[in-house]
Amino acid sequence: MLGLMGPWALSIVGWLALAGAIGEDALPLELEPPHALPVSTGAAGPAIERRELTLHGLPVRGAYEVHERRASGPEGRVAARQPRFAPRLRPHEARVDREALLQHLRERGLGSPRSEPRLVYRMVLGHPVLAWEVELPLRLLPGPSLPTVWLSAATGTLLHESDAAFGSRARVFPKNPATTPDAVEVELRTLDLAEAGLPLDSEGLAVFGCGPGPYDAAPAWGAGYNCVPQPFARSDEAGDFFVPLPDVGLIADNRAFHDPYAEVAAYHHVETFFAVMQERGLSGRRCERFEVLANMHAIEEDGALRPIDGASFIDSCNLELTPTLVLGQGVDADYAWDADVVYHELGHSIVQQLSPAGLNERRYGPLGILSEAGAINEGLADYFAMSVSGDPEVAEYVGRVTVSSGAPYLRTGETSKVCPDDLVADWYADSLPLSSALWAIRWRLGPVADQLVLRVLPRLSPDALLDEAGAELLAVAHQLHDEGELDDFGLGLVARSLRARGLLGCLHVIEDPGLATTGKRMTLVAADERIVPFAPGPLQLRYEVPADGHEVTVFFSLGGGEPAERAMSVLVSRDGQPITFDFEFLEEDGDERIEVSGDHELELPAESLNGEDFIVRLEVEPGEVLHVALANRSPFGVTASNVFVVASEPTGGPPEDPQDDEREDDGCGCRSRGSGSGRPWLVSIAWLAWRRRARRRSA
Repeated sequence: MLGLMGPWALSIVGWLALAGAIGEDALPLELEPPHALPVSTGAAGPAIERRELTLHGLPVRGAYEVHERRASGPEGRVAARQPRFAPRLRPHEARVDREALLQHLRERGLGSPRSEPRLVYRMVLGHPVLAWEVELPLRLLPGPSLPTVWLSAATGTLLHESDAAFGSRARVFPKNPATTPDAVEVELRTLDLAEAGLPLDSEGLAVFGCGPGPYDAAPAWGAGYNCVPQPFARSDEAGDFFVPLPDVGLIADNRAFHDPYAEVAAYHHVETFFAVMQERGLSGRRCERFEVLANMHAIEEDGALRPIDGASFIDSCNLELTPTLVLGQGVDADYAWDADVVYHELGHSIVQQLSPAGLNERRYGPLGILSEAGAINEGLADYFAMSVSGDPEVAEYVGRVTVSSGAPYLRTGETSKVCPDDLVADWYADSLPLSSALWAIRWRLGPVADQLVLRVLPRLSPDALLDEAGAELLAVAHQLHDEGELDDFGLGLVARSLRARGLLGCLHVIEDPGLATTGKRMTLVAADERIVPFAPGPLQLRYEVPADGHEVTVFFSLGGGEPAERAMSVLVSRDGQPITFDFEFLEEDGDERIEVSGDHELELPAESLNGEDFIVRLEVEPGEVLHVALANRSPFGVTASNVFVVASEPTGGPPEDPQDDEREDDGCGCRSRGSGSGRPWLVSIAWLAWRRRARRRSA
């Protein structure tokens, strides 16, 4: 997705089996026949192949090997993900049968499967877990969703969930009607029509509009929806599609629900994207045929039309069940008009096509629960949009009317965001260090950057971290250098661009004193029945107590869920080293859960000031080096903002007034002086929090 419809859902339960780790040769793993990836690497480059694995005759979801085969040398394995533990159950030992599975689905409100459930092994933290793989039905409203879930075949526990929804001649606006307002005449490459009344439908691509039914030629996946897929753009007598062009200056045109230009624009932009990517070395597509739904909106029971903002690529090639790309008719913008929107969503199709098992899983690591694979996915999708359009600003037309900050685009590749200081555990925000590094490389080196990205994708694990992506980019850059595709300057530029954005070693510890004391934002996953007793955050703050400091305050604001149920602990390490976490699987009386522990010295419950603002106070020694982490104890995900650590002494008066240009997601690094009881100081912190919120409301 482009970032306006909410990230496609994901959840994973860690699984640490009771059995010890074993060598990969001890398991009866079998390699499936190799699948050649459609990436042209030139005469000197390798052929890239991916192989899936089976265990006891069942596919192992998330397990793979990637090999590079060269004419001049031996085949090499460049990436792999294999089970490290023996399975707890054989296929015939499944304890949850099909009927029990359907009951579990009903109890969770997941609905009926769209296809027959099947037994597989699901890779979870190195363990092949016998599971039912269930594909759930397509949902187009309120936004496209095509979920697949995996339930334990031992207990019915939800192990993992993933959503596959990510976004003749004609006269068109080359990029969008805002930044390229002069329409041009183009040749539709995949259509050759010579009569009137035909839709935008070729062997590999079809585009539909969205309107009231019935329509007897609607695609199979359109059945059951109140906005029926049907073509509004039809060819003229010459077989061309010279439909009326919208005027971006007219509000009504931007809001029109039955706009044939949206279909023509979508067809042209999809054609353009794949034609350009074929020139850059991508010789195939995720699906042989793409079916696109433009002008997606809802029709209420009273006949009123309701706009739908956003765009989604749906990672399914089963055209009986799903479209491939959905482009919304939004409140104030038509998403099919913006080439970058289409390019971004099709960029997701390349990620899903070339990466071994998608990029959509969390990493349960020693420094916390990290969700950066999705940020890599979004960053690469943005990069593909920048590469095809030739400029760093993504979605200028949509961005002008949908971004609250007033920026004339959704995102840009010309940023100075770095890892970890600018990370917040949001896919779209955290994508910027990667996309900006890649754009800097492409701006200076040209299309060889596309080859770099295409050859890196097969190496990335489904839970990859940003610095792992950076390391793989540098490794492939060295390969391109050896093959003569990159000179010394180019190799050095790749290294400098990655290093400048923190992508060659990112420890997820905020060491900048300014950030630790002036405010940080981060998102924490839920501590529900699957993760207990807390869910650690993705970032830690390092804080050195000043020479005159004897007390430290940790302050933050929480958003998300029910205010009365928000609960957070503050974890503190006082030995100068970051806190490290362990995740252990426990099974008791059919209950499966992950127990989280860490080597922190202190776990302090945060005191709620008003349901939104929280503080913790800690007596310290001057010169101590603290590492501070947040641990979510709420049964839902939360966003912590204005997180700061500051040494302070009690005072009877309010702190000094923060700067008026303070951003909403900044905290206040106020330090008061004087003496007095702690209670008046507590009131001053509450006063500060109230004043910050008052400023937000008046901004």
